Amino acid sequence: MPEERLTISIRLPRSGVGVSFRLGLDLTYPSPCCRESEAVARRLVRSVAGVFGILICRPAPSLALEGCPLVRRDDTGEAPDPERPRVSYVDDMRRELELLVNHHRDVPLPPEEVPDFRTFRCADPAKDMIAVDGSYSFLLNLSSWWLALISVGLLRYAFDGTAFRRKDWRLVQRMVGVSTFAEFVATQDELHRSLFEFTKDRREEQPRDMVNEYRRLIEGQTAINFADDLEGCIVAVDGTLSEFPKQFSVMERLVEVCEKRGHLLVGISKDSQLHAFGHVLTDEELMARCQDRLPPDALAYARAPKAAEAEKEGLLYGDIYYARLHPRARKWFRVDLGTFRDRPDEAFGQLSSYGKSLVSVGYPWPLIEAHRMAVTVRQLKPVYQESVMKMALRMGLDVRTILDGLTQVEGRKRSAFHEYLDKVARDLR
Repeated sequence: MPEERLTISIRLPRSGVGVSFRLGLDLTYPSPCCRESEAVARRLVRSVAGVFGILICRPAPSLALEGCPLVRRDDTGEAPDPERPRVSYVDDMRRELELLVNHHRDVPLPPEEVPDFRTFRCADPAKDMIAVDGSYSFLLNLSSWWLALISVGLLRYAFDGTAFRRKDWRLVQRMVGVSTFAEFVATQDELHRSLFEFTKDRREEQPRDMVNEYRRLIEGQTAINFADDLEGCIVAVDGTLSEFPKQFSVMERLVEVCEKRGHLLVGISKDSQLHAFGHVLTDEELMARCQDRLPPDALAYARAPKAAEAEKEGLLYGDIYYARLHPRARKWFRVDLGTFRDRPDEAFGQLSSYGKSLVSVGYPWPLIEAHRMAVTVRQLKPVYQESVMKMALRMGLDVRTILDGLTQVEGRKRSAFHEYLDKVARDLR
Protein backbone atom coordinates (compact mmCIF):
# COMPACT_ATOMS: atom_id res chain seq x y z
CA MET A 1 0.00 0.00 0.00
CA PRO A 2 1.47 3.41 -0.89
CA GLU A 3 2.55 5.70 1.97
CA GLU A 4 2.39 9.47 2.29
CA ARG A 5 4.56 11.66 4.54
CA LEU A 6 2.62 14.24 6.55
CA THR A 7 4.47 17.20 8.08
CA ILE A 8 2.61 19.44 10.52
CA SER A 9 4.23 22.66 11.73
CA ILE A 10 2.29 24.80 14.19
CA ARG A 11 3.47 28.14 15.55
CA LEU A 12 2.56 28.60 19.19
CA PRO A 13 1.57 32.09 20.42
CA ARG A 14 4.13 34.25 22.16
CA SER A 15 4.46 33.65 25.87
CA GLY A 16 5.93 35.71 28.67
CA VAL A 17 9.42 34.44 27.87
CA GLY A 18 9.47 36.66 24.75
CA VAL A 19 10.14 33.70 22.42
CA SER A 20 7.94 32.15 19.75
CA PHE A 21 7.97 28.37 19.60
CA ARG A 22 7.43 26.18 16.55
CA LEU A 23 6.32 22.60 17.12
CA GLY A 24 6.59 20.11 14.27
CA LEU A 25 5.57 16.51 13.74
CA ASP A 26 6.69 14.27 10.86
CA LEU A 27 4.27 11.38 10.41
CA THR A 28 4.25 8.59 7.79
CA TYR A 29 0.93 6.79 7.30
CA PRO A 30 -0.75 4.68 4.64
CA SER A 31 -2.45 7.10 2.27
CA PRO A 32 -6.11 6.07 2.92
CA CYS A 33 -5.67 7.02 6.58
CA CYS A 34 -3.79 10.21 5.93
CA ARG A 35 -6.67 12.60 6.38
CA GLU A 36 -7.82 10.98 9.60
CA SER A 37 -4.20 10.87 10.87
CA GLU A 38 -3.79 14.57 10.15
CA ALA A 39 -6.79 15.40 12.32
CA VAL A 40 -5.44 13.26 15.17
CA ALA A 41 -2.02 14.88 14.90
CA ARG A 42 -3.44 18.38 14.95
CA ARG A 43 -5.47 17.60 18.08
CA LEU A 44 -2.30 16.21 19.70
CA VAL A 45 -0.30 19.36 18.92
CA ARG A 46 -3.08 21.61 20.23
CA SER A 47 -3.11 19.62 23.48
CA VAL A 48 0.66 19.92 23.86
CA ALA A 49 0.49 23.65 23.14
CA GLY A 50 -2.19 24.09 25.79
CA VAL A 51 -0.12 22.28 28.41
CA PHE A 52 2.95 24.24 27.36
CA GLY A 53 1.13 27.53 27.82
CA ILE A 54 -0.05 26.52 31.29
CA LEU A 55 3.48 25.61 32.38
CA ILE A 56 5.10 28.83 31.18
CA CYS A 57 2.45 31.49 31.68
CA ARG A 58 -0.29 32.22 34.14
CA PRO A 59 -3.21 34.63 33.87
CA ALA A 60 -3.11 37.46 36.38
CA PRO A 61 -5.61 40.22 37.16
CA SER A 62 -4.67 43.40 35.30
CA LEU A 63 -5.08 45.59 38.38
CA ALA A 64 -2.54 43.50 40.30
CA LEU A 65 0.01 44.07 37.53
CA GLU A 66 -0.57 47.77 37.01
CA GLY A 67 2.86 49.36 36.66
CA CYS A 68 4.54 45.96 36.92
CA PRO A 69 7.77 45.77 34.83
CA LEU A 70 6.93 42.18 33.85
CA VAL A 71 4.09 43.29 31.56
CA ARG A 72 5.88 43.59 28.21
CA ARG A 73 4.74 45.08 24.92
CA ASP A 74 4.67 42.62 22.09
CA ASP A 75 6.41 42.92 18.72
CA THR A 76 3.67 45.12 17.25
CA GLY A 77 4.24 47.82 19.86
CA GLU A 78 0.74 47.39 21.26
CA ALA A 79 0.02 46.94 24.94
CA PRO A 80 -0.79 43.40 26.07
CA ASP A 81 -4.38 42.38 26.52
CA PRO A 82 -5.33 43.81 29.94
CA GLU A 83 -7.76 40.96 30.44
CA ARG A 84 -5.04 38.32 30.23
CA PRO A 85 -1.51 39.59 30.77
CA ARG A 86 1.24 36.98 30.71
CA VAL A 87 3.87 36.79 33.43
CA SER A 88 6.86 34.42 33.45
CA TYR A 89 9.50 33.53 36.03
CA VAL A 90 12.03 33.67 33.18
CA ASP A 91 11.61 37.45 32.97
CA ASP A 92 12.40 37.67 36.68
CA MET A 93 15.38 35.38 36.28
CA ARG A 94 16.84 37.32 33.35
CA ARG A 95 16.51 40.68 35.07
CA GLU A 96 17.84 39.60 38.48
CA LEU A 97 20.62 37.42 37.09
CA GLU A 98 21.81 40.21 34.81
CA LEU A 99 22.00 42.54 37.81
CA LEU A 100 23.99 40.00 39.85
CA VAL A 101 26.37 39.08 37.02
CA ASN A 102 27.15 42.70 36.12
CA HIS A 103 27.89 43.67 39.71
CA HIS A 104 29.97 40.56 40.35
CA ARG A 105 31.95 40.67 37.10
CA ASP A 106 32.57 44.40 36.72
CA VAL A 107 33.32 45.29 40.33
CA PRO A 108 36.44 47.52 40.60
CA LEU A 109 39.38 46.16 42.59
CA PRO A 110 41.22 48.18 45.24
CA PRO A 111 44.65 49.75 44.56
CA GLU A 112 47.83 47.65 44.46
CA GLU A 113 48.66 48.12 48.15
CA VAL A 114 45.33 46.59 49.24
CA PRO A 115 45.40 43.83 50.33
CA ASP A 116 48.93 44.08 51.69
CA PHE A 117 50.25 40.68 50.61
CA ARG A 118 53.28 39.25 52.39
CA THR A 119 55.11 36.15 51.19
CA PHE A 120 56.71 33.51 53.41
CA ARG A 121 58.50 30.17 53.23
CA CYS A 122 57.41 26.78 54.46
CA ALA A 123 59.01 25.89 57.81
CA ASP A 124 61.47 23.04 58.18
CA PRO A 125 61.26 21.24 60.55
CA ALA A 126 57.56 21.49 61.37
CA LYS A 127 56.12 21.42 64.87
CA ASP A 128 53.57 18.77 65.80
CA MET A 129 49.99 19.85 65.16
CA ILE A 130 47.02 19.35 67.50
CA ALA A 131 43.84 19.68 65.43
CA VAL A 132 40.37 20.02 66.98
CA ASP A 133 37.00 19.93 65.21
CA GLY A 134 33.47 19.09 66.27
CA SER A 135 30.00 18.33 64.99
CA TYR A 136 26.55 17.50 66.31
CA SER A 137 23.32 15.78 65.37
CA PHE A 138 19.86 16.34 66.78
CA LEU A 139 18.07 13.13 67.66
CA LEU A 140 14.74 13.95 69.31
CA ASN A 141 12.35 16.89 69.76
CA LEU A 142 9.51 16.78 72.28
CA SER A 143 7.63 20.09 72.18
CA SER A 144 10.13 22.71 73.45
CA TRP A 145 12.86 20.21 74.40
CA TRP A 146 15.60 18.95 72.09
CA LEU A 147 18.08 16.11 72.53
CA ALA A 148 21.34 16.25 70.56
CA LEU A 149 24.65 14.38 70.48
CA ILE A 150 27.86 16.41 70.21
CA SER A 151 31.08 14.84 68.95
CA VAL A 152 34.55 16.45 69.13
CA GLY A 153 37.61 14.92 67.50
CA LEU A 154 41.20 15.78 68.43
CA LEU A 155 44.31 14.44 66.69
CA ARG A 156 48.01 15.05 67.13
CA TYR A 157 50.09 14.76 63.96
CA ALA A 158 53.76 15.06 63.07
CA PHE A 159 55.23 15.88 59.65
CA ASP A 160 58.76 14.78 58.74
CA GLY A 161 58.91 16.55 55.37
CA THR A 162 57.60 13.61 53.36
CA ALA A 163 54.68 12.07 55.27
CA PHE A 164 52.13 12.80 57.99
CA ARG A 165 52.16 10.56 61.05
CA ARG A 166 49.38 10.38 63.63
CA LYS A 167 50.73 10.24 67.18
CA ASP A 168 47.66 10.53 69.41
CA TRP A 169 43.91 11.13 69.29
CA ARG A 170 40.83 11.80 71.40
CA LEU A 171 37.10 11.46 70.69
CA VAL A 172 34.74 13.22 73.09
CA GLN A 173 30.97 12.69 72.84
CA ARG A 174 28.35 14.39 74.97
CA MET A 175 24.57 14.06 74.96
CA VAL A 176 22.96 17.42 75.62
CA GLY A 177 19.36 18.46 76.17
CA VAL A 178 18.27 22.05 75.53
CA SER A 179 14.97 23.87 75.90
CA THR A 180 13.59 27.09 74.47
CA PHE A 181 10.99 27.53 77.23
CA ALA A 182 12.28 30.29 79.54
CA GLU A 183 10.54 29.09 82.72
CA PHE A 184 12.05 25.62 82.37
CA VAL A 185 15.51 26.99 81.50
CA ALA A 186 15.42 29.03 84.74
CA THR A 187 15.45 25.72 86.66
CA GLN A 188 18.57 24.43 84.84
CA ASP A 189 22.24 24.99 85.62
CA GLU A 190 24.29 28.09 84.80
CA LEU A 191 25.58 26.65 81.54
CA HIS A 192 22.10 26.12 80.09
CA ARG A 193 20.92 29.52 81.32
CA SER A 194 23.94 31.17 79.67
CA LEU A 195 23.35 29.31 76.41
CA PHE A 196 19.73 30.44 76.43
CA GLU A 197 20.62 34.11 77.05
CA PHE A 198 23.45 34.07 74.50
CA THR A 199 21.20 32.78 71.68
CA LYS A 200 17.76 34.21 72.48
CA ASP A 201 17.90 36.87 69.74
CA ARG A 202 17.23 34.23 67.06
CA ARG A 203 14.20 32.36 68.33
CA GLU A 204 13.66 30.22 65.23
CA GLU A 205 17.28 29.07 65.18
CA GLN A 206 17.79 28.99 68.96
CA PRO A 207 17.94 25.20 69.48
CA ARG A 208 20.61 24.85 66.79
CA ASP A 209 22.54 27.88 68.06
CA MET A 210 22.51 26.57 71.64
CA VAL A 211 23.85 23.17 70.61
CA ASN A 212 26.43 24.77 68.32
CA GLU A 213 27.75 26.98 71.14
CA TYR A 214 27.84 23.95 73.43
CA ARG A 215 29.94 22.21 70.77
CA ARG A 216 32.39 25.13 70.71
CA LEU A 217 32.65 24.96 74.50
CA ILE A 218 33.55 21.26 74.41
CA GLU A 219 36.08 21.89 71.61
CA GLY A 220 37.78 24.55 73.71
CA GLN A 221 37.83 22.42 76.85
CA THR A 222 39.22 19.42 74.95
CA ALA A 223 41.97 21.55 73.40
CA ILE A 224 42.90 23.07 76.78
CA ASN A 225 43.15 19.70 78.54
CA PHE A 226 45.32 18.19 75.80
CA ALA A 227 47.55 21.20 75.07
CA ASP A 228 48.37 21.75 78.74
CA ASP A 229 50.33 18.47 78.80
CA LEU A 230 52.58 19.31 75.80
CA GLU A 231 54.93 22.07 74.70
CA GLY A 232 55.89 23.73 71.43
CA CYS A 233 53.07 22.48 69.17
CA ILE A 234 50.60 24.00 66.76
CA VAL A 235 47.06 24.08 68.18
CA ALA A 236 44.62 24.44 65.29
CA VAL A 237 40.91 24.76 66.05
CA ASP A 238 38.12 24.88 63.52
CA GLY A 239 36.50 28.31 63.16
CA THR A 240 37.30 31.67 64.69
CA LEU A 241 38.98 32.38 68.01
CA SER A 242 35.87 34.15 69.30
CA GLU A 243 34.57 33.72 72.81
CA PHE A 244 31.80 31.53 74.11
CA PRO A 245 29.52 33.33 76.67
CA LYS A 246 32.03 35.50 78.47
CA GLN A 247 31.54 34.15 81.98
CA PHE A 248 33.13 30.85 80.90
CA SER A 249 36.25 32.43 79.30
CA VAL A 250 37.09 29.25 77.40
CA MET A 251 38.96 30.94 74.56
CA GLU A 252 40.79 33.23 76.96
CA ARG A 253 42.01 30.22 78.95
CA LEU A 254 43.07 28.45 75.76
CA VAL A 255 45.17 31.46 74.73
CA GLU A 256 46.77 31.54 78.19
CA VAL A 257 47.64 27.82 78.07
CA CYS A 258 49.15 28.15 74.59
CA GLU A 259 51.24 31.15 75.61
CA LYS A 260 52.46 29.33 78.74
CA ARG A 261 53.36 26.15 76.80
CA GLY A 262 54.81 27.89 73.75
CA HIS A 263 52.12 26.66 71.37
CA LEU A 264 51.16 28.37 68.13
CA LEU A 265 47.37 28.86 68.38
CA VAL A 266 45.32 29.39 65.22
CA GLY A 267 41.65 29.28 64.31
CA ILE A 268 41.03 28.31 60.67
CA SER A 269 37.59 28.96 59.18
CA LYS A 270 36.40 26.66 56.42
CA ASP A 271 34.30 29.48 54.95
CA SER A 272 34.02 33.15 55.84
CA GLN A 273 31.55 35.82 54.73
CA LEU A 274 33.45 38.67 56.40
CA HIS A 275 33.80 42.04 54.64
CA ALA A 276 36.71 43.36 56.71
CA PHE A 277 38.17 45.27 53.74
CA GLY A 278 34.91 47.15 53.24
CA HIS A 279 34.57 45.81 49.71
CA VAL A 280 31.41 44.53 48.03
CA LEU A 281 33.22 41.20 47.56
CA THR A 282 33.75 38.99 50.57
CA ASP A 283 37.32 38.97 51.84
CA GLU A 284 37.94 35.47 50.49
CA GLU A 285 36.69 36.44 47.03
CA LEU A 286 38.73 39.65 47.11
CA MET A 287 41.89 37.68 47.87
CA ALA A 288 41.20 35.35 44.94
CA ARG A 289 40.61 38.30 42.58
CA CYS A 290 43.84 40.03 43.63
CA GLN A 291 46.16 37.01 43.84
CA ASP A 292 47.40 37.59 40.27
CA ARG A 293 49.58 40.28 41.80
CA LEU A 294 51.63 37.52 43.46
CA PRO A 295 54.18 35.17 41.88
CA PRO A 296 52.32 31.97 40.87
CA ASP A 297 54.28 29.73 43.25
CA ALA A 298 54.19 32.07 46.26
CA LEU A 299 52.87 31.29 49.72
CA ALA A 300 51.27 34.45 51.04
CA TYR A 301 49.11 36.03 53.71
CA ALA A 302 47.41 39.39 54.19
CA ARG A 303 46.34 41.08 57.43
CA ALA A 304 42.72 42.20 57.61
CA PRO A 305 42.15 45.86 58.59
CA LYS A 306 42.35 46.35 62.33
CA ALA A 307 38.97 48.08 62.30
CA ALA A 308 37.32 44.70 61.75
CA GLU A 309 39.02 43.35 64.88
CA ALA A 310 38.07 46.44 66.90
CA GLU A 311 34.40 45.76 66.19
CA LYS A 312 34.76 42.37 67.93
CA GLU A 313 36.98 43.59 70.77
CA GLY A 314 36.35 41.56 73.89
CA LEU A 315 35.03 38.60 71.86
CA LEU A 316 37.93 37.91 69.47
CA TYR A 317 41.21 36.53 70.82
CA GLY A 318 43.48 36.92 67.82
CA ASP A 319 44.44 38.88 64.73
CA ILE A 320 42.54 38.21 61.51
CA TYR A 321 44.56 37.12 58.46
CA TYR A 322 43.85 35.52 55.11
CA ALA A 323 46.38 32.96 53.94
CA ARG A 324 47.21 30.84 50.91
CA LEU A 325 49.03 27.89 52.43
CA HIS A 326 49.90 26.24 49.12
CA PRO A 327 50.48 27.67 45.62
CA ARG A 328 47.67 25.46 44.29
CA ALA A 329 45.27 26.01 47.18
CA ARG A 330 41.65 26.13 46.04
CA LYS A 331 40.91 29.18 48.21
CA TRP A 332 42.23 31.66 50.76
CA PHE A 333 41.36 30.74 54.33
CA ARG A 334 40.62 33.09 57.18
CA VAL A 335 43.15 32.40 59.92
CA ASP A 336 42.89 33.93 63.40
CA LEU A 337 46.33 34.15 64.98
CA GLY A 338 46.04 33.76 68.77
CA THR A 339 49.74 33.49 69.67
CA PHE A 340 52.93 34.33 67.74
CA ARG A 341 51.09 37.55 66.81
CA ASP A 342 54.37 39.39 66.39
CA ARG A 343 55.80 36.57 64.20
CA PRO A 344 53.28 35.92 61.41
CA ASP A 345 55.95 34.70 58.96
CA GLU A 346 56.98 31.94 61.35
CA ALA A 347 53.36 31.09 62.20
CA PHE A 348 52.23 30.69 58.58
CA GLY A 349 55.43 28.87 57.68
CA GLN A 350 54.56 26.25 60.28
CA LEU A 351 50.95 26.00 59.11
CA SER A 352 51.88 25.57 55.45
CA SER A 353 53.83 22.41 56.25
CA TYR A 354 50.52 20.67 56.89
CA GLY A 355 48.77 22.05 53.79
CA LYS A 356 50.44 19.72 51.29
CA SER A 357 47.97 16.85 51.27
CA LEU A 358 46.53 16.17 47.83
CA VAL A 359 43.18 15.37 49.46
CA SER A 360 42.63 19.11 49.89
CA VAL A 361 45.65 21.18 48.94
CA GLY A 362 46.12 24.23 51.14
CA TYR A 363 44.04 23.03 54.12
CA PRO A 364 45.86 21.36 57.04
CA TRP A 365 45.62 17.59 56.86
CA PRO A 366 45.12 17.07 60.63
CA LEU A 367 42.02 19.30 60.52
CA ILE A 368 40.66 17.20 57.66
CA GLU A 369 41.08 14.09 59.78
CA ALA A 370 39.58 15.76 62.87
CA HIS A 371 36.56 16.76 60.80
CA ARG A 372 36.23 13.23 59.44
CA MET A 373 36.26 11.87 62.98
CA ALA A 374 33.70 14.38 64.26
CA VAL A 375 31.09 14.00 61.51
CA THR A 376 30.63 10.30 62.23
CA VAL A 377 27.96 11.55 64.65
CA ARG A 378 25.90 12.50 61.60
CA GLN A 379 26.73 9.45 59.55
CA LEU A 380 25.72 7.14 62.40
CA LYS A 381 22.60 9.11 63.43
CA PRO A 382 20.22 6.15 62.83
CA VAL A 383 22.24 4.07 65.30
CA TYR A 384 22.05 6.76 67.99
CA GLN A 385 18.34 7.34 67.34
CA GLU A 386 17.68 3.64 67.77
CA SER A 387 19.32 3.78 71.21
CA VAL A 388 17.20 6.81 72.14
CA MET A 389 14.02 5.03 71.03
CA LYS A 390 14.78 1.91 73.07
CA MET A 391 15.57 3.92 76.21
CA ALA A 392 12.50 6.16 75.82
CA LEU A 393 10.26 3.08 75.44
CA ARG A 394 11.67 1.61 78.66
CA MET A 395 10.87 4.93 80.37
CA GLY A 396 7.23 4.60 79.38
CA LEU A 397 6.98 6.95 76.39
CA ASP A 398 4.58 5.65 73.75
CA VAL A 399 5.84 4.68 70.32
CA ARG A 400 3.84 7.30 68.38
CA THR A 401 5.26 10.16 70.47
CA ILE A 402 8.79 8.89 69.95
CA LEU A 403 8.40 8.44 66.20
CA ASP A 404 6.82 11.89 65.85
CA GLY A 405 9.72 13.39 67.78
CA LEU A 406 12.56 12.01 65.65
CA THR A 407 14.46 14.81 63.95
CA GLN A 408 16.66 15.60 61.00
CA VAL A 409 20.34 16.37 61.67
CA GLU A 410 19.69 20.10 62.18
CA GLY A 411 16.76 19.58 64.54
CA ARG A 412 13.71 19.73 62.30
CA LYS A 413 11.10 17.11 63.09
CA ARG A 414 10.75 14.37 60.52
CA SER A 415 7.01 14.43 61.29
CA ALA A 416 6.72 18.21 60.72
CA PHE A 417 3.77 18.99 58.46
CA HIS A 418 6.05 20.76 55.99
CA GLU A 419 8.04 17.55 55.65
CA TYR A 420 4.79 15.65 55.11
CA LEU A 421 3.69 18.04 52.35
CA ASP A 422 7.08 17.77 50.67
CA LYS A 423 6.71 13.99 50.61
CA VAL A 424 3.17 14.26 49.22
CA ALA A 425 4.41 16.62 46.50
CA ARG A 426 7.18 14.20 45.56
CA ASP A 427 4.75 11.28 45.38
CA LEU A 428 2.31 13.22 43.19
CA ARG A 429 4.86 14.08 40.51
